[in-house]
Amino acid sequence: MRYRGVEGVSLALVACVILPACQSQLQISPVSASPIQDCGTWNTYEFFSAATSADVERCLEAGANANARDERNAAPLHRAGSAAVVSVLLKAGADVAAVDDRGRTPLHRLTALDAIETLLQNGADVHAVDTRGKTPLELALETRDSLLDLDNPSKELVEGVKGAIATLRAAHAPHPRARAVWHDAGGFEK
Repeated sequence: MRYRGVEGVSLALVACVILPACQSQLQISPVSASPIQDCGTWNTYEFFSAATSADVERCLEAGANANARDERNAAPLHRAGSAAVVSVLLKAGADVAAVDDRGRTPLHRLTALDAIETLLQNGADVHAVDTRGKTPLELALETRDSLLDLDNPSKELVEGVKGAIATLRAAHAPHPRARAVWHDAGGFEK
């Protein structure tokens, strides 16, 4: 069984799980393995937490905008949970460099390893900084540290963040700024 907010979880959502201020807004509930997604909920966490690439293709064919923005300026790529969904959105013209109201690109917000790899292969800037001056790798490290503070973090979340850190670390290494975070990216232990 999959849980809304767990599979394809974004760094922002992981932070929401950890921070009490937004826990009341997070609703984790079972969803079926292959629900038929209502295109009326396009560009929402509700839609993308369970959407398959077929759901996304169907909605795009029905007129959904691959670069739609919500009230926080997030685009569908900010919520994509798999490489297949990312690929469909990119094929439809989604902007790999789209930034939300916190200056975060999709690469800042995704932890699904295959989705991160697909974004990187399609020109995502691993050195992009958000409004706090954080790169995607730095946010992944912050998420790792927050998970380590939990008594019993989900194995799926831990593995997702570990994979994201390894992939971002490998892509980040050539940049001079990488030295500042390189030593923190080695493992998952404190």
